[in-house]
Amino acid sequence: MIELWIAWLLPSLAGMGLWQLVFGRPRGAELWAGVIGYGYLIGLIFAAAFSAVFAYADTQHVLRHVGPPLVLLAAISWTWSWRFQKKPVLLQTLEPQQTWQRIVFFLLLAILLLRAVVLIDEVWLRPTFPWDAWSAWAVKPKSWYLLGHAEPYVSIPQWLASGESAERTTAIWQYPSLLGWMQIWFASAAGEWNEPMVNLPWAGIWIALLLVTYSQLRVLGMTRLRAMLATYALGSLPLLNAHVALAGYADLWLAAVFGMVVLAWLVWLQQRRPMQLIAIIALALCLPAIKLEGGVWLACFLAIVFLGVLLARARWWSVGGTIAIVVIGLAIGGFDVPLPGLGLARISWGSIDIPGKGLLLLQWHSVGREMFATLYSLPNWHLLWFLAPLIVVLRWREFLRNDNVLLLGAMLLLCMLFLFVLFFFTEASRWAEDFTSANRLIMHITPAVITLLALLLRDAGRAETQNNSTTTHEPVPI
Repeated sequence: MIELWIAWLLPSLAGMGLWQLVFGRPRGAELWAGVIGYGYLIGLIFAAAFSAVFAYADTQHVLRHVGPPLVLLAAISWTWSWRFQKKPVLLQTLEPQQTWQRIVFFLLLAILLLRAVVLIDEVWLRPTFPWDAWSAWAVKPKSWYLLGHAEPYVSIPQWLASGESAERTTAIWQYPSLLGWMQIWFASAAGEWNEPMVNLPWAGIWIALLLVTYSQLRVLGMTRLRAMLATYALGSLPLLNAHVALAGYADLWLAAVFGMVVLAWLVWLQQRRPMQLIAIIALALCLPAIKLEGGVWLACFLAIVFLGVLLARARWWSVGGTIAIVVIGLAIGGFDVPLPGLGLARISWGSIDIPGKGLLLLQWHSVGREMFATLYSLPNWHLLWFLAPLIVVLRWREFLRNDNVLLLGAMLLLCMLFLFVLFFFTEASRWAEDFTSANRLIMHITPAVITLLALLLRDAGRAETQNNSTTTHEPVPI
């Protein structure tokens, strides 16, 4: 039991210390919520990475090998943060809450807490249930833990040709193993491959995402009630909840990390501190280590981050130059694009060759009806995709008033362009036809979409003198 408490608390303490080291030690419950959320994510990433490095040959005693470096990391980061940082980070309150606002706030909070209890109970009651979870994602960590050491996984042809007994194979041998090592971390602490135990972190990352969403939206200038409404909108999405209850897929983690990276980047846009941006990019680089599609979202993120550091005129030149290079590259037979975690993707007229994914032939696939059903008639998204276009149309002037909102909108537009090409121009259209991966890929960017909608509505209904709150108030970021 002590080992389990250590497995849960030690990574979070290390992650919280590292976050404070870069973004400052907070004061107040709302800022602490963000520190706890980011600390949970960062700490488990370090626990998984350290497990892969230090416990590769002894997967059943991971705590013994990984505990000391995590303790050292936590001790150094907390000591430095609290001894050498002079001022704590404070959050400026934009306006007082009225009684009815407090009632609605705590009602929404109570509903989310009840949902958290139900989801934890769902995870705790069953073994790994979804098909892809136990047939794909759990294969490596379970085999490594039961063997007592890790063995390399190779492609089926290579396995057949080599005859090495130390090599193993599976149809998804190339899938990233970061989450697998996280599961080994908890299995080692439990002393057995206890599937509810190794899947419980899925409920934790859902809670962490909601904590970060609320905290960072407050930092970005939203009132308590509006930040809570946005957090509730995210936490109540049926598909997101299903990926917690049916734990084991990597998609929830990818969505959470991408959403949390985007929120941290938006806060950085207000402060422009170099160390913060370095930490944010380092966290973003973990996306391909969670799932291969993370390389695409990372590329979209880095492209807009690059535009964000340029002056307005330089941005137009960069976009125009990129379009010209793409057109010329296609005209001369194709060009290579580096995708983090995937390698060089070869783009030519009529096809895209992505390492690990194969050759995608570009031709029109009529899946509009299926995509419409995915977004609007199936019970996956509540009213999100009904409200999103309406909010964008009604609040389009916010893109002109706030450069940071414009950059976020451009990033999501780039992500949606990728999804459009993928579903309507490649064989991935079958994912839309059978209503499977289409929903999961859309879910990856959904927390960032909620953030955009929340920022578009941040000043809705306020007096004109308060519309430019980002200039009259400067909330200090975490």
